[in-house]
Amino acid sequence: MKHLFLLALCAAALAEEPTERRYVLTVRGSTAGYAWYRESTAADGTRTIEGETLLELLQNGETNAVRSKRTTVIGKGEAVPRTYKATSTRDGKDSSYDCSLEKGTIIVRATIRGTETNAAWPLTAVGALLDHSAPEHFEVFLSERRKTPGKFQCVVGVVEMMAPLPIAGTVGAEEVIAVDGSEVHATKVEFSAIGLLYRAWLDADGRVVKLAVPSQAFEAVRTEKRLEDLDVSPADLMRSFSVPLHVAEGVEEPGARAREPGGVVEARLRVHVKVGDNRTDAGALTNSHQSFEAAADAQPGWVDGVLTVRAAKLAAEEDLSPFLAPEDGIESDAEEIKARAAEVIPEGAPAPEAARRAAAWVHGAMRYETQLVSALAAHQGRVGDCLSYSRLTIALLRARGVASRTIGGIALGGSKRLGQHHWVEVHGPEGWFQVDPTYGQATGIDAFHLDLWRQGTLDGSADNYVELEEWTPSRK
Repeated sequence: MKHLFLLALCAAALAEEPTERRYVLTVRGSTAGYAWYRESTAADGTRTIEGETLLELLQNGETNAVRSKRTTVIGKGEAVPRTYKATSTRDGKDSSYDCSLEKGTIIVRATIRGTETNAAWPLTAVGALLDHSAPEHFEVFLSERRKTPGKFQCVVGVVEMMAPLPIAGTVGAEEVIAVDGSEVHATKVEFSAIGLLYRAWLDADGRVVKLAVPSQAFEAVRTEKRLEDLDVSPADLMRSFSVPLHVAEGVEEPGARAREPGGVVEARLRVHVKVGDNRTDAGALTNSHQSFEAAADAQPGWVDGVLTVRAAKLAAEEDLSPFLAPEDGIESDAEEIKARAAEVIPEGAPAPEAARRAAAWVHGAMRYETQLVSALAAHQGRVGDCLSYSRLTIALLRARGVASRTIGGIALGGSKRLGQHHWVEVHGPEGWFQVDPTYGQATGIDAFHLDLWRQGTLDGSADNYVELEEWTPSRK
């Protein structure tokens, strides 16, 4: 018994003292939240990491708090946690995630706002877990990669999306950055996923010093301050994701009728919008819904010119095979997606009818919240953002042999701002046409959907604007 006691004392001496790190979260320079984690290492190298994130957002004039708590247990030198438990609260509604490593497979069990959903990812396909709310997960994912400059590719399991996600990135050179009033030497790592560019800086110990998502004007910066020392004021995220709409002098304000499909014969808009990380796409600017004439002095990364939106359709001869196949986030080959598609869309239904049925079903079945998930996760949990709505609609259509793809850009909601948005383009006998399952526009879209990218994001520049120069209402 005495020897066992001495062994326990030795093991305790070998274990490292717990360390704690804290981060200030900012959006467009405003303090919007706080994150911290505490890590302890056992004598055998097993790490236990407890973390918490609080983010306050001003959305539609109301302050919404997003809070997550999590515990990760990971072995020495491992990239995948042996166990990972998390809870998150959005708008007062709870979700929980429980991940475990079992016989070479990551088993994920989740209850998302009361709906249970599960996933299983073989280690041969997924090499790490990532939670967007957790700075410590970025450390586990990036700390070893920082030692080898150059490009890398891998697949991670994104817990909140309940889906594997391919990531491509580059490990750069060491930089000196300012953190909490002091200078830190840190390795810069850039990586992209789902059309978003992430930047992270890691110190010599592989700890995250700074994490940024430029197109969302979001940063997490390490700090010595405690939460009670910060003035957390909700940042207007929706303003970062929207563009003001001006109406030229003498032009009639577009009413509710103009925002319905077919309510406008033609509209001419002067557009000056910065697209995140220069992801402008000429193919999205002139298509079935609109034509674009670029300004002579347009700068790289900007959609700058005149968009003319009309109801005309554009016939096109092209290879449709990429728009019929499953892809990351659009699991049209999943059995439950195929079963739902057969229930919603009759066999052999023409593309317009198939699109109407799929978009209407998704609009009625889903509940909107600011959470990006895959088509399969959206079908299982029935929640997601506009891209999630679009992915599920596309998955249903592709499961029935109807070519479809995602469209991204900005669209007018209930105010005089055009918000970042995604919807669906479907190929029919006369070419491509568009529907919007989020807005419930199942037979077409209104004129105030401006297509800016296939995959991309809005850069929340203060110089962004759209001006409605003229429009012609329908006589219907």
